[in-house]
Amino acid sequence: MIFWPAFIQYEHEDELIFMVDEASWNSDPELHFYGYSDQDRLVDSGGTVYALQQSQEKNFIECITTGQSLSLHEFEGLVKAHLVALNQCCVEKIQLGSFAQGMSFLQHVTET
Repeated sequence: MIFWPAFIQYEHEDELIFMVDEASWNSDPELHFYGYSDQDRLVDSGGTVYALQQSQEKNFIECITTGQSLSLHEFEGLVKAHLVALNQCCVEKIQLGSFAQGMSFLQHVTET
């Protein structure tokens, strides 16, 4: 079960694709018809990592749990890399206290 919000991290990309809820995931056809690599992943607000695989019907992407999770330190590194990719300043000053705080931060940056 995915705990929303979540983001997609593409292999070799620093920019993260933020999704506030399941409805935003389901309503974006580009997220379901994109050819994902084996290293692309979805990470939920609990830090759980999911692989993105084409469904048997080939109509949508399934999120399959990998049994892995990110530490808060790893998540903070992804958020910082995302901000650098967006040319944000003062990135090194950011210190996340929780996944919820980091997801809220990503949402704010995505909406502006």
